[in-house]
Amino acid sequence: MNLFIPPLGTTITLIEPWKFKLYGEYRNSSMFDYLKLKYPHHDWIQNRYRPQSIDVELPVGTNLKFDRIYIRKGQKGFDSVTFFLITNEKNQTKGRKRFWVKLEDVNKIVCRL
Repeated sequence: MNLFIPPLGTTITLIEPWKFKLYGEYRNSSMFDYLKLKYPHHDWIQNRYRPQSIDVELPVGTNLKFDRIYIRKGQKGFDSVTFFLITNEKNQTKGRKRFWVKLEDVNKIVCRL
């Protein structure tokens, strides 16, 4: 295994389909729109907001650009990576397709630079 922590702005291409949990949180709204998915119901547990997630899959050939890497000691539940989905569609909707994914799902990506 080789460890690789990419600089922000690095673009990768999926060489295997990538399954991950997409959380119903406002910073992921552009991906819900792009994938034409219904926003999941939100839960409040002990007066704390807990976004619900749905399982999604991006296909081989999908290009992702690293926008943010968030890892903080003692805050494991918040470890995440934010990506831009790079599309080549002629009729794509305006706006960025920016979304975050928990680190445990990011570590399942099989890709090439």
